[in-house]
Order: sequence, then C-alpha cells, then structure tokens
Amino acid sequence: MLSVCPQGPASAVYCGAVCTCSPDSPAIFPLLALPERQELFFELWPAPKAHLIPVPEMHCIVLEAGRPVISDIPLVDWGAVIEAEPVPGYRRDIDDRSYTVLSSAEYSGGEAQLILHGGFAELSFYRRGAYKTIPIGRTEKGKVRTVDFGSAVLLCVETSYEGGETLSIFGADRQPMLIFSGDLARIVNGVPTSIVRLDRVSGHERRRAYDLKGGSFEITEDETGFFTSARRAPASEQEAALMLFESAKLGMDDEVSLLIAPELRSELTSSALIEFTGPFDRVLLYPFEEPEGSVTVGLCTDSSPIMHPRIFKVLFSDMLAVDIREP
Repeated sequence: MLSVCPQGPASAVYCGAVCTCSPDSPAIFPLLALPERQELFFELWPAPKAHLIPVPEMHCIVLEAGRPVISDIPLVDWGAVIEAEPVPGYRRDIDDRSYTVLSSAEYSGGEAQLILHGGFAELSFYRRGAYKTIPIGRTEKGKVRTVDFGSAVLLCVETSYEGGETLSIFGADRQPMLIFSGDLARIVNGVPTSIVRLDRVSGHERRRAYDLKGGSFEITEDETGFFTSARRAPASEQEAALMLFESAKLGMDDEVSLLIAPELRSELTSSALIEFTGPFDRVLLYPFEEPEGSVTVGLCTDSSPIMHPRIFKVLFSDMLAVDIREP
C-alpha cells in the first residue's frame, strides 16, 4: 500500500482516485507487488490559501520486486506499506497587484516601510531620494521598528505567517546583521529570541537568545525545555511511545523516567536507550492498528530519501513502558 501523509491539508490523486489527506488522516492507495520494475506516479493538490495559488506536485516512486529503489521525495519503507510525506507547494498569486504598507519607521536619516504584496513582504528603504528594496519572504502580518541595543540603535523587522515567525535586524548601512526563523522569532524584553519546537508530540523547545557584542550578534543563551507551553501527559500509548523516544533523543532523563515503569528507571536512561536502539533522527508510528498494550515504532535517519526504519515494539502497562524489544 501507498500511504500519502502530507505536511498540510491536500488532495492526493493516484490512478484516477482522489482522496483528501492531512498529517492526521493519510490517503491509502493499494499497490501491486509485481516482480518487474514499476514506476508509480501520484499527484498532490494542496488546499487553497489566501494570496497563494496551489501548485500540483507530481511525484514518482520506482519499485523493484515491490520495494522502492528510487524516489523524488522522502519515503519510509515499512515493508507492508510505503509511507510518503510530501510537502504541498504554492506559488505567488501574480494577479494580486495590491500593495499594503504593514508598518513603517524612521531610521538612519530615512524611512523604512514593510510592504505586503501577494502574500510576500518587502522592506523598502527611502533615503535622500533613493530607494532600496530587500525581500523579506512569506508574510501574513508584520511590523518594523527601531530597537536600542545599548551600543547601537538597529532596525528590526518582525513578520509572522502560518507555521512560524521571522526576525530580521538591519544596521545603519541597511545590511542584515541577524536573520532567523522559528515558531517564535521576535524581540523579547529587548533581546532577540527564537523558540523552535524540536519534536512532534512531547513539545520540547529550544530557546536561543542573542546579544550584540563588538558589532555582531552572538548566541548568549541556548537551552531546551518548555517555554511556550507546559509539559503534558500522553493521551494514548501511541503518544507515550513517541514521547519516550523523542525525550531520549534529546537526553531528557527526567522526561524518560516519567514514561517508563518504576523498576526500569534505575538503568533505562536516555543514553542507555540510544545505545540499545542506535542513533536516529525521527521516530514514527507503525501505520497499522495494534492491540492495546503494544506500540510499534520505526526509528529513522535522514541520510537517504528512502528510509528503512529500525523497528521496535514497546509494551505498556497502565500507560508506562515495561519493555522495549526488537520484533
């Protein structure tokens, strides 16, 4: 079977069949395990968005003896099912000719304007009768303002869009000094700050703060924890299994101990679990229903477009892991 699980709402088309799909509701298509080489094509139509035009994506997967050997997108080969996670694409609406000034500020003897056009933002500098325009990127909301960092007053552009934020800081020469994106990217109490979510379920975040030193920005704080939300308990055994491996990957021993049975806590640390499983970049749920008390996960590395997960079965009792084994 082919499981199409896009990173946003979309419609998948395969052999004339159309299915709506999303990260929580993949589209499932049957495949024929023929002995000869097969080329499979499916099309993905992302859901419409304001000011953006959905761009259909045609993807190709080549199978030999029923197993994927070539793919133009990342795949997870579970054996019984092939899981694809394409990213729906959009392009700028070229028919949208409207310009909106989101924000403006006086800076360095001139004026800076943040202009929205067709879902994208541009920063326009006007000084002494001359314009300079710098593309900022995909934007829905934004503002431009000056911030005093002690040793210099700089121009800061904070923009937001579905799924994240971007902070851009410019000097008096109108050159960028710092640009970063994240789930949160803004000036917090006078400090450039980014917060990035690190995993799918647990909610761990990385927080970084920057300081202006010697004419350039340096990272002065870098920590992992819960900054925009509190730790939550898993709602199911599937979530508990994902949270267990996600926490171990980040070396969060306190989080791991909350997800395993008391008799395992003295010896099953993050490092012990990683030593048993080997290093991994992602943890995925097996895409089939399982009996209560048993959850199968696949641990993948991102080194190849076609990922062959190392499979582990986690046994649960009262929502706590009591055993982890290779099936």
